[in-house]
Amino acid sequence: MAGGPVYNYTRPGDPPGSRTHTGGLRLLQNLLRWLGKEAPTACLWPFPPDNAYRKLRPWDGRELPTMELFPMLGDHSLICLIFNYVGLAYWTNLGMCLPKNARPVSLVDIYTGKDLLSSAKVEGQQITLPVEMSSDKGFLAVELRWE
Repeated sequence: MAGGPVYNYTRPGDPPGSRTHTGGLRLLQNLLRWLGKEAPTACLWPFPPDNAYRKLRPWDGRELPTMELFPMLGDHSLICLIFNYVGLAYWTNLGMCLPKNARPVSLVDIYTGKDLLSSAKVEGQQITLPVEMSSDKGFLAVELRWE
């Protein structure tokens, strides 16, 4: 690399607040994944997620992550808390990696008790749950259990 990856830049003549993305953030994310010895236990992909602001103003690159994932690993379980900080609707995927030779038993929304395993995609040890957060929802809490 000839220099540090830049997240975005402004071209002469761009409207105020406009930024052109370089892909530098995605490059760093992929680099960490490629260098890691194993898949992350939980991650959001794509990140930052597609959101309502980007749909409203696609030319405006003031992209800040408007949400955050807090994974907590326990014995035969993984709890993922996702907080929506600014009340902005967004769409992404929650990826969860099971330990070797484990199989999922349940995936539930902790606060509603709703079964989410039927709406998740299970491929080997990887579970992908589509996340569609509405603007009025402040958080999502899911628990994955395995045996």
